[in-house]
Amino acid sequence: MIVAAASAAAAVAASTVTEIAAKEKINGSYVSRILRLTLLAPTIVAAKITLGSMNQILNAFSQVRTSFQYLVNSWSTIVELISIYQRLRGFEAKIHDEPLPSIETQMEPMSL
Repeated sequence: MIVAAASAAAAVAASTVTEIAAKEKINGSYVSRILRLTLLAPTIVAAKITLGSMNQILNAFSQVRTSFQYLVNSWSTIVELISIYQRLRGFEAKIHDEPLPSIETQMEPMSL
């Protein structure tokens, strides 16, 4: 188990937690816990952190990971919605005989 955790911690720069878990054939939450403890290991060993502080830090790691995971999982939907918005803005511009909006410029939504 310790060898799997060490190799998971070393591979984190190139892989996601899910990929590491699949490669090592272990649960993703276990990899996440081991990774967080690995990052805190120097502080824990030096006794510069209390149990309460460690739990707060681990909870913060978990919340950040969950937030990023939501963004990663939703990215295709976000890009699709941006594309739909841009096409609709172009369609509205064409209907009102206005110049087509540039893709690079962000336009504020029209108020109803």
